Amino acid sequence: RQAVRRVELAAVRKAEVVISCSADDQAYFKDCVGPRDSVVVPNGVDVRRFEPSTAVRHDFRTALGIGDSDLLVRFAARKWG
Repeated sequence: RQAVRRVELAAVRKAEVVISCSADDQAYFKDCVGPRDSVVVPNGVDVRRFEPSTAVRHDFRTALGIGDSDLLVRFAARKWG
C-alpha cells in the first residue's frame, strides 16, 4: 500500500495536469503535493447516450488480446487501500 502511494504521488508531482474524478480527490492531491493544474472529470457515464457496437467492441478486445467472454473490471485507486 505504501509503495503504491509513493508511486502515485511521484507521478502526480511530475504531472503537468492532474485529472481527478471528484473534488475530494483533487483536494487530496493538492494537499499532498501542492498546487498543480488540475481538472475534475466525474467518473460517471450515462450509458443511455451510447449505442453499443459489437464490431468495435470485438476489434478493441482483439487488439488487446482479450477474449469476447473475458470479464474486465477497471479499478482506479486513490488514498484508500
